[in-house]
Amino acid sequence: MDSNSARAAVTENYKKFCTGIWIVAEITRAVDNKTAKTLLGDSFRRQLKYDGTYESVSFICSKTDEISVIEAAESLGLETELYESWSEAEAMRRRKESLETQVANKKQEKATLNEELEECDLETDELEELKEDLLDGKDVYAPERSNKRKRGTEVFRSRKNMDHKAGNDNSELASSDEENLRSEDRRPLTKEDIEEQLSEIKMQRKKMRNRRRLLDSKIAEYRAELRDIEANRDRVLAELKADCINGRNKYSTEAIKQDFAAGIKE
Repeated sequence: MDSNSARAAVTENYKKFCTGIWIVAEITRAVDNKTAKTLLGDSFRRQLKYDGTYESVSFICSKTDEISVIEAAESLGLETELYESWSEAEAMRRRKESLETQVANKKQEKATLNEELEECDLETDELEELKEDLLDGKDVYAPERSNKRKRGTEVFRSRKNMDHKAGNDNSELASSDEENLRSEDRRPLTKEDIEEQLSEIKMQRKKMRNRRRLLDSKIAEYRAELRDIEANRDRVLAELKADCINGRNKYSTEAIKQDFAAGIKE
């Protein structure tokens, strides 16, 4: 059945059975493609004129919630009206990105602290074992430090030696430092040595745990602000979208009326 035959069938059925006609189209098509005008065939327009039943035709626009806020604001001339709300939403977006970066940084810092705390725990266990061996009358020696902690000690001692021996060759200093370190590492530890190291590690662990608590507090603070920002931004964007939908609906209503009237007059 061609389009003219289809329109004729609709017209005939309308005359016999219908008290009204609904024309459904997507809102963008209803306006951009002038659906209100093009759907009216010649016979249908004549029938409406003869019967005087223009008011029986209703246009229903679907997908009114599918809208681009920026495009709608530009096409409807709402930029000035919506500028303040859009700027607020953009400021919240930038703040959200900044907070997410800070949370990621704090989490990484916490992960590093946890690794260092685990290392302190291992050193504590080693020293406690050495302490027990020492009480059993055995000679005990300093355990091998992790590369990270050993490097830090070497750098510190190297710089200290350089301050006292500014005129010596760097390679000789480095060699001397290494020999001193090996000599100190191989010296049997006393009970006082072990207690001193345990006390130092205990202080380090306390500082690390305090720092970790501060990090947890700051991460929780950032996350709470993130939740507030996300909720407020969603609200502002929903209001922006609603304003654009209402603006397009008003425009579409008038455009469809004009298209319909123009179709009837032809």
